[in-house]
Amino acid sequence: MDKVQKGFPSGIKSFDAILKDNVLQNSVILLMNEVGAGARSWMYTSLAGLSHMKAEQSAKKTNQRLPDKILYISLSRSKEEVLGEISDLKIANIAELEKMLVFIDLSYRYFSSSNVPRSWIQGNEAGGVDVPPFTESSSLMDELVKILDAHARNSIVVIDSMNDLIRLQPEGKEEWTRLIILMKGISRMAMIRNNNVYVFLTMSILEKNREEDIADNSNSVLVFKWDSSSMSQPRSIMQIKKFKGILPIRSEGLMLTLETKLSPERGFEVSYTKEILGK
Repeated sequence: MDKVQKGFPSGIKSFDAILKDNVLQNSVILLMNEVGAGARSWMYTSLAGLSHMKAEQSAKKTNQRLPDKILYISLSRSKEEVLGEISDLKIANIAELEKMLVFIDLSYRYFSSSNVPRSWIQGNEAGGVDVPPFTESSSLMDELVKILDAHARNSIVVIDSMNDLIRLQPEGKEEWTRLIILMKGISRMAMIRNNNVYVFLTMSILEKNREEDIADNSNSVLVFKWDSSSMSQPRSIMQIKKFKGILPIRSEGLMLTLETKLSPERGFEVSYTKEILGK
């Protein structure tokens, strides 16, 4: 019996070329980002690329393994804001994307205990799917779990963002442990239900040991940062800190560093493999 391949391509041609025959195997993929360094561009280019591949698959009747849908769970940002940013990429076809997109906006829960008036937000936009009713006793984490359990199957799942989730977590070791257990649970869910889960995390907001704890409990970690080592202007780079399925191609304790380009015309691109750096 042939082995069934699980996982999906990223939809970014220059990145998938590096993975070669590997795919993003059903897993949690942590996107760690210095402000403006490219993690959002990577994520948006991936969503645009996959939705275009899906449209071509329908037209050409190809059998490439692709997700059924994109489940975008926003904790504090509106659908209009996110789609507006994606539409800035000239490669993005919003009509193609919306055919796959299930956008769930949890702003209603994120701002519920703040002094932000309800009239300022447009929360609970569920993209035509049933969202479990919000109760005063449920936390943002509880709401996230309900949605993942109900809708995350054979999908690209976006959690935007981990920073928002952590901000509403009470302080204390017990609550932090609960968050890390959730990360482990999402990883199990991704494998069982054939999902790739993109988790967005802005760097240098959490303490370093907490960043490392989240990274350690993710299957794959992509780090987007600015390289100011050159004499010219800083360049954006991506470091593959770890990646499920391709660990054998590198020695333990090393990171693959890729120089990247960000442009409205082509979105996120890998320029070339820059160097191998020790951790």
